Amino acid sequence: MEVPRRHLGLVFIHGAGKEPSGYYRGFLAVLATALGAEPPYLAAWWADLCDLGPAVKAGPAAAPRLTREAEEFRQAYLLALGMGVDGQHERGAQSPVRSVGGTLISLTDTVNDVVQYFYNPSMRSAIQLRLHERLAEAAGAFDHTLLVSHSLGTVIAYDVLRQRASAYNIHTWFTTGSPLAKLAQLGQVTKDVGQIAGGGISAWHNLFDPGDVVASALSTCFAFPLKDVIVENGAGILNSHNYWGNSAVAGLVAEAVKRRYLRLPL
Repeated sequence: MEVPRRHLGLVFIHGAGKEPSGYYRGFLAVLATALGAEPPYLAAWWADLCDLGPAVKAGPAAAPRLTREAEEFRQAYLLALGMGVDGQHERGAQSPVRSVGGTLISLTDTVNDVVQYFYNPSMRSAIQLRLHERLAEAAGAFDHTLLVSHSLGTVIAYDVLRQRASAYNIHTWFTTGSPLAKLAQLGQVTKDVGQIAGGGISAWHNLFDPGDVVASALSTCFAFPLKDVIVENGAGILNSHNYWGNSAVAGLVAEAVKRRYLRLPL
């Protein structure tokens, strides 16, 4: 039986770290409450492809040996985040940790995912393919797509959309906790937005907490009429980067749905 096309659907993509496959469920529940119904959605999950796990479980010696260029980028990125190359925050405290599946993962651990994304071409291609597949699926199922991306997921989305935005039907793109500006300053990300301009994307909203060491405003960095929006996620380095757990962020996505598609059935 053929499934009818929907007027609107969402695509989610997560950031660095060993995120569970259902990382979006709490966020989706808040959206459903705000909208009165669960919107159609697809989720890109790629945590199973990343190399972070072995490095965390067995210590730095188990991490893949980095090239000199990759190690130089790693150190520069840690410094851009206000961390020392030894994982110390500039205030002298160890980088905070969170528990995922019983494994303690620190901010410096997730930086390893970022490094691997840029310097492990096969992993990078495999990760991008996951998002390409979800966006292609969305283009076949929805007339309009809202893409919600987080942290390293915003970088993955940026790369994918630069390549093929015109092949998909993305109307609105949300970046949350995005390191794109820092990575552009370090020369890892080009400021040429490619197909993001002229590829059918009508709105780009960048949500960031000023206390988030990873994120920053993007409007002065990229030649696209994007809108920077300040949000508050909570105190502490880890809380400030938790956009999936912020009901206000989900509310902003819900408002975008209502504002642009209220007259259309979900």
